[in-house]
Amino acid sequence: MQKVLSVLGLSGKDQESLLESFQKHYIETEGFIRSYIYWMVRSEVANDLVQETYLKGWKSFERFQNNSSFKTWIYKIATNVTYDFLKKNKQFKTFEDTMKSPEDNQYEYRDMISRGLLLLTVKEREVFILFFKFEYTVPEISKLIEIPEGTAKSRIHSGRDKFVNFLNKNGIKNE
Repeated sequence: MQKVLSVLGLSGKDQESLLESFQKHYIETEGFIRSYIYWMVRSEVANDLVQETYLKGWKSFERFQNNSSFKTWIYKIATNVTYDFLKKNKQFKTFEDTMKSPEDNQYEYRDMISRGLLLLTVKEREVFILFFKFEYTVPEISKLIEIPEGTAKSRIHSGRDKFVNFLNKNGIKNE
């Protein structure tokens, strides 16, 4: 780690202070970021994406200006890392690529949730997860991902409808 700090051109106390600050922020946000990425990709690659997120965050941490919270800042990095991954790996993006044979209707609930999430567009999935999994309010989502509240509401509604319809079509009813 000393080599990395030296490459940044920081000396002694500056290096230690920067590292301590980043470690503190990492500890505070890592669980949220890991969970968010996992719910977006529903795959074992989530760990790699979390590592890539924090590596990118560390590389640009010296320029972090506290104009927003660290959580918002690192979330943006995580979103970009996740979106880039999904663009490059289309099989994680589309529902059709994850389907088993049509006669195989014995999905576990966890698999059904994963399949239902993958049915949503990436933008719907992002808002859906923030709203239903992390229990963010519409205004919080709007601020976090920098979209109008109406857009957030629309994505939540659309995502919920697709998700519920998928579950209903596959024999899971909310009674």
